Amino acid sequence: MLNTEFKRNRHSFYNLNYYLVVSIFEDKKIIYDALEENLKNIILQNIDKHKCELIDITIEEQSKVIIHFSAPPHIKLSSFVNNLKTVSSRLIRRDFKSLLERKDMGAHFWDMEYHIYT
Repeated sequence: MLNTEFKRNRHSFYNLNYYLVVSIFEDKKIIYDALEENLKNIILQNIDKHKCELIDITIEEQSKVIIHFSAPPHIKLSSFVNNLKTVSSRLIRRDFKSLLERKDMGAHFWDMEYHIYT
């Protein structure tokens, strides 16, 4: 009998859950209020666009985002993360330009590295 927690596509059953940890450039503590809500919405839209499922988003120390999500087996994680960081950075820098300038962030929003684990 199949476990009901597994998802299915044409050729497989899967249950692939990941934690993605991304940090703000230079660990600047800027994620709060409107920026936090906007960032969560951007992440949710990006996850939906890639046919993944958001399980949880946690903000730690106003500078780290932990995204718990489920992805189908065909998703190339490095490309997914790159797209998520690029799109969210571009939209946040557009919508919160004055805040980022006051925090001396320049052209960066995310730190270059990220951590992903199951």
